[in-house]
Amino acid sequence: MREGRAGSVGAPFRPATMTPMSKSKDQRKAQNAIADAAEAVKSAKKTAKDLPPKRAKQVRELADEAARVVETPKKKVRKKPARVTEKAKKATARLRRGVETAVAKAERKAALRAEADRAAAAAEKADAEAKARTEEAKALKKSAAKADREARRAEEQAAAALASATSTTGTDSESGETDAPTGLEAETVVQLRARARAAGKTGYSRMSKAQLVALLSD
Repeated sequence: MREGRAGSVGAPFRPATMTPMSKSKDQRKAQNAIADAAEAVKSAKKTAKDLPPKRAKQVRELADEAARVVETPKKKVRKKPARVTEKAKKATARLRRGVETAVAKAERKAALRAEADRAAAAAEKADAEAKARTEEAKALKKSAAKADREARRAEEQAAAALASATSTTGTDSESGETDAPTGLEAETVVQLRARARAAGKTGYSRMSKAQLVALLSD
């Protein structure tokens, strides 16, 4: 009989069972999915730091869910690699969609806030301009009132001077001296208007000198 490899007589030759050194294809897929999830978790946490509190909380919750998949025990990866792969891919997909949604909403909110700020600034500018115009109008009104008061004062002074001159003229007439036919042509427009004002006339403010003379001669 043929002697076996181990030296036993009649025993058939059988090669020793070899443990494969390389991992199975499914295990490699599972580990790649876990690595992808870990990278997504890292990126999501970084992004959450720049988001508003509410959006950041949502992203962190999704990141924590994916992180639990990343921490899957190696024993489970060896026994159920396909299931681990599916779970890791779903968690990664949910996390990335959540990050995209949170960022988009935050950007829209920031854009609306910026638009509101611009509108508020424009309203504030318009209000300031309106106040400036109001103040300018008040100043012009005040200046016009002052000019009117000064004009009235000038007319009153002219009327007083005219009354004084008339009194003097009357005294001279009693002394035998005579004036020009009416004495009005020798006066200025301001004096004539003052005389018309003192006489209680109306409509004299826009009359010419000749019209004023005619009005006062009546």
